[in-house]
Amino acid sequence: IADQEALSYPKNTTMLLDLGYVGYSAENLTVILPHKKPYRDELTLEQKQQNTKHSQNRVCNEHTMKGIKRMRIVKDLLILNVFNYADSLFINACALHNFRVKSPMRAYSRANSHVSKIIFN
Repeated sequence: IADQEALSYPKNTTMLLDLGYVGYSAENLTVILPHKKPYRDELTLEQKQQNTKHSQNRVCNEHTMKGIKRMRIVKDLLILNVFNYADSLFINACALHNFRVKSPMRAYSRANSHVSKIIFN
C-alpha cells in the first residue's frame, strides 16, 4: 500500500519500522529495522541493545496512538464526504492528546514527555 501511494519524504528522514515493512524503501528515507535472530545463533550485545531501544520507541509510539484514538470519531469509520474533514479531526485529536499529556494533573516524567508529543508542521 505504501508503494502504491508514492509517498515522498523530506531529506534525511529516518523511519523506525517493524518487520512488517521489510523491503520498503523510498527516496530520502533511511529505514531502521530490528535485528532478526540468526538461525542457530544469537544476536550480539550491540544488536540486542539496538532492538531494546527500537522496542522502547515503538511502545511509546503505540501509547501515543492509543491516547489519540481515545476520541472514537478518529478510529471509527467516517462516512462524511467532506474534503479534509478526517484530517482536521485527527489534528484536533492530536492537540487534545498533547494537552492531556502536558496537564499538571498527569504524572508523566519529563524524560518521556517529549516522546509522546505529536507535532504537525
